[in-house]
Amino acid sequence: MTVDDQLDLGLRGHFQAVADRRAPADLVAAVVSRTATVHVRPTWYVALRGDLVRPAIGFVGRTRYAWLALALLLLAAFALGTFVGGRGSGTPFEGRWTSIDFDGSTQTLVVGRGPTPPIGYTDSFATACQNNGDADTSWEGSGKGVLTRNRLRAVYGHSGCTTWFVESDVVTYDWDSAADTLLDSRLITWHRVR
Repeated sequence: MTVDDQLDLGLRGHFQAVADRRAPADLVAAVVSRTATVHVRPTWYVALRGDLVRPAIGFVGRTRYAWLALALLLLAAFALGTFVGGRGSGTPFEGRWTSIDFDGSTQTLVVGRGPTPPIGYTDSFATACQNNGDADTSWEGSGKGVLTRNRLRAVYGHSGCTTWFVESDVVTYDWDSAADTLLDSRLITWHRVR
């Protein structure tokens, strides 16, 4: 038997004897009452301070506050861009608009970002589709827009119903900044969907 084996046997015996002992009830009660009011720190706080796991590379440990500051700045920039004006840094046309057509149906216009935004148009009931014998009476179109000051010129390519359609259509939308509405070239007023 080696010295390491003897030490191992001695330690094992000691721990076995300690494990078999029971702590006095008053000692257990005292420990519970003293620790009952201790608030456990959240794991993220402990990790931020570096108390939970010390990083193997010191650089990472020293820059954890810089990473936190960067994350907070990015979050603040996103929140500011999202909530100021409701449209971020886009154009006044950007977003979703709705209107009522002359036949009483609901129309939807979706304008993308940029000076030449993608545009989507939907009419829940198109009289032209019904008049041309199409079973599907909803009109759908997509195209590209061109912005000049307060006017959006939309060029719709292949748009229409299921079997009846038009190859090209041009509609202009003028933005009224005071009312935040659009007036199209057919004299229909569009309201922003909030």
